[in-house]
Amino acid sequence: MSWQAPNLARQPFLNTQPLRRVAGALAVAAVALTAWNVHSYVRSGAGAAARRAEIEQLTAEAAAARARLATLEDDLARRDLGAENRRAEFLNARIAQRAFGWNSLLDRLAEAMPGDVRLRTLTPRPSGGGTDGAEASVELVIAAEARDDEAMLELVDQLYAHPAFAGPNLQRESRQRGGDIAFNLTVEYRPEARR
Repeated sequence: MSWQAPNLARQPFLNTQPLRRVAGALAVAAVALTAWNVHSYVRSGAGAAARRAEIEQLTAEAAAARARLATLEDDLARRDLGAENRRAEFLNARIAQRAFGWNSLLDRLAEAMPGDVRLRTLTPRPSGGGTDGAEASVELVIAAEARDDEAMLELVDQLYAHPAFAGPNLQRESRQRGGDIAFNLTVEYRPEARR
């Protein structure tokens, strides 16, 4: 220990101003921190209530979704998927028949048709199923009139030469009053053939 001189003053001189400043600053800081803590507590309590309400809503939605899923699974289990698939295949085939490309057929037939031949009727009959629902080939029944035998045979030759047609076959022919020849023929039309 160090030696200290005796204090002979009646009252010791103490400078308490710095001490009061520090105590005042600490009191202000304590009040500010207390206010911030109260504000944070109130805000977190309100946020927790909102989060709790959101969690309850999400839980209710999840339960409703699970109930809907169970209903759909029951419906799926009761269905005969084989019969549904057969029905879908049948409908797809019907749609493919209805989606027959008439424009393409008529364009290609016009390429092969000589000038002295008039088309009376044209009847397509699907003959072979292709992949993905499209028809691989279509049998055409053509009824037409030609001015003479050469025009009729020229049509047959042009159908043989055209890549979209195969195997033209004259079914019947007959002479009309004006000298024209009425005839029927069948030919295989391949819609996918390149020109």
